[in-house]
Amino acid sequence: MFLPSLVWTPAVVTLPAGDRLVWQDSEQINRDEGWVGTTFGIGESGNALFLDINGKAGINFAEITFAHGNLQVVDFNERTHGTGIYKLLDFADGRHVTTVRLLAKSESDETKPAVYLSK
Repeated sequence: MFLPSLVWTPAVVTLPAGDRLVWQDSEQINRDEGWVGTTFGIGESGNALFLDINGKAGINFAEITFAHGNLQVVDFNERTHGTGIYKLLDFADGRHVTTVRLLAKSESDETKPAVYLSK
């Protein structure tokens, strides 16, 4: 079931302490690749997702799939964002996240987006 799309509001934040992070992964994309769809297979439960951008990236959207089948789309409106840690989605009820799919393109020679799940 598709949940209503959310429009993302960027705000630089600090990652929670290391003992609160339950999962993390990253991907490197290069400027010459254009738009790249990257899927992060999470399979863990937590309370919030964070996006860490190292470089400069244009981001179209993120799709978060939860274990119970719901799909949350977060719309980035193809805007460009620079290096920083941003809160992607907060869900204080402790959901099981199956995957996060990110559609992005590097606006610098290379960009390394990373996704974190915290409890």
